[in-house]
Amino acid sequence: MFRSSYPEYIRSADVIVLVYDVTNKDSFEAIEDWIALIEKERSLAEVILVYAGAKADLEPEKLVDRQEGIRRKETAAKRGAIFLETSAKTGENCKELFHTIARKLAPAEVADQKETSDLLEGEPNSLDT
Repeated sequence: MFRSSYPEYIRSADVIVLVYDVTNKDSFEAIEDWIALIEKERSLAEVILVYAGAKADLEPEKLVDRQEGIRRKETAAKRGAIFLETSAKTGENCKELFHTIARKLAPAEVADQKETSDLLEGEPNSLDT
């Protein structure tokens, strides 16, 4: 049931965070399936795309090797995406992830506010009446 609502969420999202488990190779490989699903609904250039490797603190159990991660990071960069490995347990890169997203969102938010302000200019203020 939830899967049927993905297209709606994808079309309305400003940011899409694709999280995979560094100890689960299948979750890493599924990223490309998610990319395909996103591309069915919109251009990747229209959204802030984030690849987040979770459980970075589990180095001994890591199944996604460093080279694969580097290749994914290069692919992400070609798509204009953000790539970070994170750990909720240790907090590694968690703040950085959200700060990076916020910095990328800020220019878009400022542009939206300016556009709205420009549209409202010249309209009567409801407080004036």
